[in-house]
Amino acid sequence: MKIILIGAPFFTEKLEKLLNEYDNNKYIFLDLSNSNIDKLMYLIKILSADFIYFNSSYVCCSKAVSLALFFKKKIVFHWTGTDVTTAISRFNDNMHNNKYISNVIHKSAATWLIEELKGIGVDAGYLPDYVYEDFDKEILVPDKFVVLTYVGKGREIFYGIDTIIDLAIDFPDIEFRIAGISEYNFRNIPLNINLLGWVDMKSEYENCVIYIRYPEHDGESHSVKEALSYGKVVVYNRDYPFVEYVKNYDDILKVFSGVLHKFCNKNLAPNKEAIKYIELNYSNKKIVAKFQKIFTTKNV
Repeated sequence: MKIILIGAPFFTEKLEKLLNEYDNNKYIFLDLSNSNIDKLMYLIKILSADFIYFNSSYVCCSKAVSLALFFKKKIVFHWTGTDVTTAISRFNDNMHNNKYISNVIHKSAATWLIEELKGIGVDAGYLPDYVYEDFDKEILVPDKFVVLTYVGKGREIFYGIDTIIDLAIDFPDIEFRIAGISEYNFRNIPLNINLLGWVDMKSEYENCVIYIRYPEHDGESHSVKEALSYGKVVVYNRDYPFVEYVKNYDDILKVFSGVLHKFCNKNLAPNKEAIKYIELNYSNKKIVAKFQKIFTTKNV
């Protein structure tokens, strides 16, 4: 079979390489958002394709999806996060195409997104979109108490930067490192916050004690899983295995103070159970098998 994979390069291109390595089907990655050549290739290759996989999902208005529906191709939508909130908004505004819901195989990269999608009539099965890569990593508790987080440029409020700033103010002797942005002009940044921009996250994970993920909305964050694979304490506002699940700022303060107390008393150790969980559940073979199962379905 021939399967076209459409999505942002960061994940979809890696998925193409992985599936072609472990599966006999032919997988072709196309970046329709940024490449005019890929747009042309899509028009050519869609005719002979068996499946079209979208790593971002819609309820209307995608030319690529509408073309696949016109040619009666089997389509897979993989819902990952922000696409869910956009779809719900458009559905509630009656800006949706029922064919995008009923004529598509729906998968979700997070269990909680499945529940959100039910509200707009989308019945999605669970399909992780993270693959564990067994880097040569050093699993340890650093000598210095450092807090790491990620904030998307232009979406700083969405990613919870105000919460991180408040924490840094409450703990002025602790270093907070924010990946993803190199400047922020809408609020004073305390001296104990270091804005990193784009950096080697491998070394950042190795050198932090706590990783915080506190966005307004999220799928199953890759960065959370990566931090867990390093055995780090992960503070997250989603209920995911082996994280410190927090609902509000008071919860964060309680967890933070407890971890700091353990660290100062040299009672903090890497979370080996979390490492094992990520290794077992997101290995190359397991993720490939889940995708293979989708692409052997006989039903739309």
